[in-house]
Amino acid sequence: MTVREYAATPIAASRRGSRIPARSPRRHTRGAKLSARLRRRDALRLLLERLAAGARGDSLPPGHVPSTFLFAFDASRIVGRVSIRHALNDFLLRIGGHVGYVVVPDCRRRGYATEMLRLSVRLAHDQLGINRVLVTCDHDNVASIRTIEKNGGVLENIVRAADLDTPKRRYWIDARLTSPTAGPS
Repeated sequence: MTVREYAATPIAASRRGSRIPARSPRRHTRGAKLSARLRRRDALRLLLERLAAGARGDSLPPGHVPSTFLFAFDASRIVGRVSIRHALNDFLLRIGGHVGYVVVPDCRRRGYATEMLRLSVRLAHDQLGINRVLVTCDHDNVASIRTIEKNGGVLENIVRAADLDTPKRRYWIDARLTSPTAGPS
């Protein structure tokens, strides 16, 4: 599994077999389908540009920090996504953390989250110089608790407050101890 930015290759692979025949009996819809495909491609290009700008810290909304948005791939299939925040503001320090991740629902319980977090911690250390990575999760999210603890997360505290629906567990991972070659346990 790899964690990386989205590249043009998966887009091309996902569109194979979806070409409209040159002599389509529905010629009037061919233009509409092509137009929709171009709009989707433009929307994806704009999204990727916005994500790159966010990583650079360009034009961030108030209260946001630079963050790197990556996709997790198993071969050519997207199995999840990761957001690595480059710094912590008060909100992120309290309940958000440096790393947020999501696994595609039908890919859960296969070790992807553990590996995604491990790779994210390594990237946070190697590319951003973050030695201690804060990762948080809901107090009742057993899967995330296990994932974080498998990656060396040490529980600092549990935040309970009136503004939270669910208490948040705050873990610190020493990124200097994360092995670049260790796989999920």
